[in-house]
Amino acid sequence: MSEGTFRTQISEDIAYYQEQHPFLDSMANPDWAFNFWVLDKLYGEDDDVVKSHIIDNHDVGIDCYIWHEETKDLFLIQNKYYDDSSQLTASYFESNIDHAYQMLCDGTYKHCLELQQLFSAYRQHPDFYVYHCFYVTNNRRSDQVDIAVQNFNHKNANLNRRADVYYLDDIREAFYGEPNVDAKSFSTTVTTVVKGTILSTNPQDYGLDLEIDARYFMLPVTELYKLLRDANKAQYPIFDANIREYLGVGRAVNKGIKRTLESHSERKRFFFYNNGITIICSDLQVRKQSKKGRPVFLRNPQIVNGCQTVSTIHQVLSAYPESELEMEFKDVFVMAKALVIPDDDKEKTRFEELRKNIVRYNNSQNSIDEKSFNANEDFFRTVQREFEDKGFLVLLKQSDREKYSKKYKGDVETLRKLASKKIEQFGLEGRVRNLRDFMVPLDKLMQVILAFAGDSQQASQKKSALLKKDSTQWKLVTEAIQSDEFTTQRMLDLYLLYVRSEYEKSINQEDTRVPVTWHLIEGFSRYECAGGKYGEISAAISDRGTIDRLVMLYKLATASYLMDYEQDNPTRGYNDMVKEKLDLAKFDKSRKNAEMMVKMGMTAK
Repeated sequence: MSEGTFRTQISEDIAYYQEQHPFLDSMANPDWAFNFWVLDKLYGEDDDVVKSHIIDNHDVGIDCYIWHEETKDLFLIQNKYYDDSSQLTASYFESNIDHAYQMLCDGTYKHCLELQQLFSAYRQHPDFYVYHCFYVTNNRRSDQVDIAVQNFNHKNANLNRRADVYYLDDIREAFYGEPNVDAKSFSTTVTTVVKGTILSTNPQDYGLDLEIDARYFMLPVTELYKLLRDANKAQYPIFDANIREYLGVGRAVNKGIKRTLESHSERKRFFFYNNGITIICSDLQVRKQSKKGRPVFLRNPQIVNGCQTVSTIHQVLSAYPESELEMEFKDVFVMAKALVIPDDDKEKTRFEELRKNIVRYNNSQNSIDEKSFNANEDFFRTVQREFEDKGFLVLLKQSDREKYSKKYKGDVETLRKLASKKIEQFGLEGRVRNLRDFMVPLDKLMQVILAFAGDSQQASQKKSALLKKDSTQWKLVTEAIQSDEFTTQRMLDLYLLYVRSEYEKSINQEDTRVPVTWHLIEGFSRYECAGGKYGEISAAISDRGTIDRLVMLYKLATASYLMDYEQDNPTRGYNDMVKEKLDLAKFDKSRKNAEMMVKMGMTAK
């Protein structure tokens, strides 16, 4: 995808936001809307959180922010919605990086009280880490900016601060979860220290009945840093697609690895602390030893285990000038296992199952059990297939958006015919019109299920945990999806109830905050579905009249609940309310009053 095309993608998304949020005045400003896009598309934040975390696009230093409570990571984000005529400069970076941060340190930051409060509360916590992220919508990179970023990171290496600049290609990669790669191959050489650090298990040498060659060696972390650096420059996807998808090439470093690498006394023990990495390559050749060490040539290497290790090594070492790396990290090693699997057309099919199993079993220590590892191929794929049969397109990956756009280009009518009864049943004629209106992001579908099977607070505040395989939220939702009672038809009905609630909110000229959708879903689960029984879903929203009445009921109930909350908490408001657990006693009272109003034929104002 060309540079211009992906910026067009962003512009189209912004236009869609403007259409979906007609009463949100700030959305008319493309710069403000790009902040919304970054928080939504790159960080996966919920709409209510997004709006409250955009500070002010004229606030020098911070346009918006993200806070990860579990890991104590704070992302201070500056967005530059540039065309090709503009360029980020080193002077701009240097003059902006400390501006708002210093006010936060001084306790004088007045643009966002919540941000100041959480910064003050956690800044002394040992795990508290601040990331300064600049997102720029062109590819006008600058050596001067790179140097300024490196200098900043070097100066702040021990202060739990880091800066990164993401240009359009980087943004595209984060959006799709994979790089836009033209290069089909990549070769490199890594160097061990001495000949004796290589163990070969060549089947012929050992008389073993093995299909492939394997080598084990102690690899300096500086060599891994260079490997990832060179792969990035070549736009070569060094991390296996499965690892990228399931572990994620995270924005945050692994703090345990980081602390070890930054400690002069501990870094020499890194080899003993770390489990090592596994590389699959199509060819490996150990070459003649030089004074520096023994070169190992690798063709088409893929890191299938050790994504967090290598990514964090790269982040930590990138803060040091190249001239200092060898001396600083001369005693720091990682155990590397390299497996040679031919990838030519003749051998590729024969080794495909072996390759897949190597990736699976080499990641068992990362809590990727077999069921989780096969999520895309198994129950999520089933949901995707069943939804498409009903006219709705589940996006398991961001790249599915592009896939479906090509598949249904000029043929939205096919989807409309399949979905027509559901569109009419849920009163979505004004909402489901364009191709993207038929698309269902996986994380949003999971969030809806979480609100029903769990509660509204989890849906609002724990969205980031939904795709973490060992999280409570992941287990809760995937168990629900695999329940015999939770058919794909009922799942679709529940999702469309969410869509109807959000649509109702967007056209509510009096108050675009109600109905409070996650409260509606939790209330629907508790009251209409007898405490979360999946078998009750379709019967409870069987026709248009029932759904209209239900939405009106919860519009009134959540408006009343919000009004009571604000009266009881004069210094707090909507954004605080949605972060808290639903007060069931008070909500029950609000709902009963709403039921009386509905019976009297009253409507929400």
